[in-house]
Amino acid sequence: MKATVTRFVWPAATIRACEFLAQYRQMLQDRSTDKATREFIEGRIESASALKDAIEYRRQRLLKSAISSSIAKRRGFLTTVLSFSKPA
Repeated sequence: MKATVTRFVWPAATIRACEFLAQYRQMLQDRSTDKATREFIEGRIESASALKDAIEYRRQRLLKSAISSSIAKRRGFLTTVLSFSKPA
C-alpha cells in the first residue's frame, strides 16, 4: 500500500520568501553591512530553518501516525474475517 501525500503550495508566498532570502544572503555577503544587521539576519535565517525543520518533522509524524492507525484498523478487520472463515 502506498500513502499519498498532498502538498499545498502557495506560489506567491513561496516566491516572496525566496526573494527575501536572496536579499538577506546578499546583505550577509556585503562587507558594508553592519554587525548588528548581520547578526539579526543570521538569527532570522536560523529561526526560519528551525521552523521549517519542525514543520517537516510534524508532517512526517502525522504521516507515520496515519499509516499506523490505518494498518491497526485493517489488522483488526482481517483478524475478524479470518476467524470466521476457519473451518469448524
